[in-house]
Amino acid sequence: MFINRQLGEYILLRRLAVGGQSEVFLALKEGPGDFSRPLVIKALPTRHRDDARYNELFYREAFLSVRFAHPHVMTVHDMRVMRQEHCMIMDFIAGQTVSDIAQRGFKAGTPLPINHVVQIIADAADGLNYVHQFRDLDDSVYSIVHRDVSPQNLMVTYQGVTKIFDFGIARIREAEDEDGSAGGGKYAYMSPEQCRDEPADARSDIFSLGIILYELTCGRRLFRRATTPEVIKAVTEEPIPAPGLVVQGFPEALEAIIMRALERDPAERYANAAEMRDELIDFLSTRADASLRRALGCYVAELFVAEREDIAETMRDAYAKTQKPKPIGDIPLEMLGHIEGDAADGTLDEDLSDPTLELPREGFGRAPEKPSKREIAPADRSTIIEAKKKNSNLAAEVRRLQKRQSILMSLLFIVISAASVFVFFQFQSNRTVQAETPVEIGDKR
Repeated sequence: MFINRQLGEYILLRRLAVGGQSEVFLALKEGPGDFSRPLVIKALPTRHRDDARYNELFYREAFLSVRFAHPHVMTVHDMRVMRQEHCMIMDFIAGQTVSDIAQRGFKAGTPLPINHVVQIIADAADGLNYVHQFRDLDDSVYSIVHRDVSPQNLMVTYQGVTKIFDFGIARIREAEDEDGSAGGGKYAYMSPEQCRDEPADARSDIFSLGIILYELTCGRRLFRRATTPEVIKAVTEEPIPAPGLVVQGFPEALEAIIMRALERDPAERYANAAEMRDELIDFLSTRADASLRRALGCYVAELFVAEREDIAETMRDAYAKTQKPKPIGDIPLEMLGHIEGDAADGTLDEDLSDPTLELPREGFGRAPEKPSKREIAPADRSTIIEAKKKNSNLAAEVRRLQKRQSILMSLLFIVISAASVFVFFQFQSNRTVQAETPVEIGDKR
């Protein structure tokens, strides 16, 4: 739904996601001439505006993320307070989270191929290594540990590039999980030292990456249990079945990488994320070529045709400028979608409130017996896409008429200007003739 509301120097176009800790909007920043840039605005909900804990985590995330400049880490550009709203200005990434990709692929009966998974994790390891080793311009060392590496915090673009995001604010969820009903999902991606509330360094994030790699290649959850205590016990104590015991014919080299990342003793894991990245790249070198990244991007794009068209339609409406942005007034940001008659888009709302990755327990690549309630049937999808194409054609026609009107106005201006010049010179010519005609004294003309 096209929101089209002005917030400071930005135009809010649509709500992308809503959760307990943040609201995420697609926005547009305009400048001189035809300059415009799509961005994402991540806002702290009004209900947390006066909560010191949320403010601290939100600003910590901004403080760290704005310093990063790496192809596999989400870029944050600025932090603003606009109309009493705490807002983080971030890159807009055309892509989907690994969580959404895995679930959509499973439901479609086309789960992520192993090579695609390895490429995703190799990119993530590269980004994490940059973060872990990060030095600021003044040579300050921060010793950053993400502590919330999960499928919900990895995004894959439609060009096949993986980016890490969400540094800081997600940690608040750890303190809020009391009954374990929603917390199991997050604890299920923690390292043993995190679960025991012990000091954690960069190797903790490596363990989390190992969990994601295990689950996506084996097609099953590793540590998901009914309650948080059961999850913690599984992470810290229970045996981890080797991937080869779960999936017949599982590559031995990849199994070795996974099991090393999942060592419970940090000293036995990879010393840094770069080591894990290099071994994953070596594994791919024997199985894939340079077209793998492009193939991964195409895989994601084909799974999310309707979502891509939704964003494209929003941007066409924004660029056409057929509607002047409305002032936001006193409306809280989290109410915008409801006021405009639009719920949160896609499955992100569900994922943010309960960050768990749904995969088949029975094995790799097994299709579900019946479709999810949220799944769009092929016939319905075709109808939606056809309708959107009609809307797109209508928007194109509006732009064509606007351009034609602009040309006609320009021609009319030229004609009027030329006529004005002609009249001016004609008037001057008449005055000259009159001045040169002799007039005798006493002539009463």
